[in-house]
Amino acid sequence: MQYAFSIVYLLLFLSLANCVTKEEFSVVIENCAPEFNMDVPRFTALRNAVTHNTDIDNSSKCYVSCLVKAAKLVQNSKIDVEALKPLDDVFAKIDFGPCQDIKGSDECDTNYQLAKCGAQQYQKVKS
Repeated sequence: MQYAFSIVYLLLFLSLANCVTKEEFSVVIENCAPEFNMDVPRFTALRNAVTHNTDIDNSSKCYVSCLVKAAKLVQNSKIDVEALKPLDDVFAKIDFGPCQDIKGSDECDTNYQLAKCGAQQYQKVKS
């Protein structure tokens, strides 16, 4: 699926948009990556799992969860739509409704599924 790069773009763009400086974003990456042993091969596996819509290990889901929480994209297990809208006109056009009732098996799974759904909705608008 084409939204594989969208999830990466969405996470990175929104993280940068919510951080005051690139240095602060680097801190988010530095804090999240080691905590979940995220390295290039595991990130590639994460991207492939999103591309092929297959499951990934819980640690990778927790890495995505760490990023979206640090970037304040998710509040109380919901996408913070109001926080996204001022960032870019595209986000005001996205229907995040289908994503808002997602409940995973735990917090990491829920936040991963929310990020994945948000990326899919983003791709629909960008297409």
